[in-house]
Amino acid sequence: MIFLTEKRISQLEFDTDDIEKIIKSLNPNKAHGFDGISIQMIQLCSAAISKPLYLLFKNSFIYGVFPDGWKRANVVPIHKKK
Repeated sequence: MIFLTEKRISQLEFDTDDIEKIIKSLNPNKAHGFDGISIQMIQLCSAAISKPLYLLFKNSFIYGVFPDGWKRANVVPIHKKK
C-alpha cells in the first residue's frame, strides 16, 4: 500500500484537557449541529462531557469506526461578489 504521508491517525494523541480547550474555543454564535445541541450548552457542560468524548474519539480512532453522524455536514453555498 502506498501512503501519501508519513503521519498516521494512530499517532494522534490528545487528552480530556485538549477536548475541553477546543470546546471552550468554539464560537457560541454558530449554529448547532444535526443533534440540535447548542454550542452554549456544550460549553456549559464541557468538564462533564470531556471524558466521555475522549473515550468515544479514542475508540473510534483505535477501531476505525466512526458514527454516521460524523460523516454528515450541512453545506450552505454563499454567493460572493465577483
